[in-house]
Amino acid sequence: MPKREFHPPHIYTQNAIYFLTASLIRHQHLLNTAARRDILRDVLKAAIVDYDIQLYAWAILPDHYHLLLQTGDDTPLYKFIKRLHGESAILLNKLDNTPGRKVWYQYWDRFPRNDKDFWAYFNYIHLNPIKHGYVQVTQSGLWVEGQLQHLAPGHTLDIHECLAQYAHTSYAYYTREYGKAWFEDIWAHYPIPNYFEYDDFENVPQQVEVLKPDLLHRDKRIESIPFTKLPELMILGEKAPKFIQALGDLRLLERPTLALFCSSKTPASIILHVHDLAQKWRVEGPTLISGFHSPAEQEALAVLLRGPQPVIVCPARSLARMRLKPEYKAPLAEGRLLLLSPFAEAIRRASAQTATQRNRFVAALADQILIAHAHPGSKTAQLAQEVTAWGKRVFTLDHPANVHLQLPVYTIDL
Repeated sequence: MPKREFHPPHIYTQNAIYFLTASLIRHQHLLNTAARRDILRDVLKAAIVDYDIQLYAWAILPDHYHLLLQTGDDTPLYKFIKRLHGESAILLNKLDNTPGRKVWYQYWDRFPRNDKDFWAYFNYIHLNPIKHGYVQVTQSGLWVEGQLQHLAPGHTLDIHECLAQYAHTSYAYYTREYGKAWFEDIWAHYPIPNYFEYDDFENVPQQVEVLKPDLLHRDKRIESIPFTKLPELMILGEKAPKFIQALGDLRLLERPTLALFCSSKTPASIILHVHDLAQKWRVEGPTLISGFHSPAEQEALAVLLRGPQPVIVCPARSLARMRLKPEYKAPLAEGRLLLLSPFAEAIRRASAQTATQRNRFVAALADQILIAHAHPGSKTAQLAQEVTAWGKRVFTLDHPANVHLQLPVYTIDL
């Protein structure tokens, strides 16, 4: 039997942001109670973890849902959807004693083209309960899914009170984490023309001139610091970044730092040597700083994140909208991980060029530099020559493949 084609066809790509809409078959209200919507929500929570999905916004309505998410590097979107729809359908059918019943009809996907699109979809999702009338205000009071909520005499509702009544969206999370004013700034800057009428509300945010927040970051822990606060970067001259993005405890920069660089093409024995050193660094020694991109560097990071020693990670792209890896969350919360980026918000993808810039940035910040291995003629070998000329303390590992570097040998006691 030929594979069914979707119209329009779905587009599957890695590490992409999608706005998704899916509806129940014939728009049946199979999710018409909070308990039923909890079923889909719980399946969703498990699926985003298992498939490395970054979920930005969600809303579950009685007959459809909306998601704004970013896929990972390994799992196609259709596998995530298959898991979400398959498991929720089985659970709903078990609840209704209707095994084999078709539950989901279809889903539609769109790519936000720019920041304006992204935040318009974000707003659309959170205002969806109002758009479809599941939360509405009349002269009688506030109606939530057909149930009248009586108001105190003279009490005037605002839009936040209305949205808070509908529990199955991500509105509550964002108001708890960032506050109502954060939402109002987004509504003011990224309206949804012709989608909603607010005639029932007296205190809805209008199109007013306000200070535009740093919405691209979304994670309010990210700081933007001038390079003048890091005098080590002066060695880069005109190539020094004007501002640095930081997420984590900046006091980690006050500790002795060791930059780790290693070519992607590296003998296995050197990778094992780096692993052994990392086992010692994770207990005591300098704070490691690196892009942690090559296999040897990644091996070191995996070990270091499991220990008490702090680590500084410098990606070859902006921190804005960067998906935070699960293994970063605990070290960040414990104050032993710092993310630094010298790139502007517009640089959202790593490249060979940004990796070269990042490596110079890392080398400039470090007190000492370890070139675990530099393949002859590689960019790492070029970097070794450049930073040696800066007068930095540069070392390598004792291995025949490193003889050409003509650098002193690193020992853990240095």
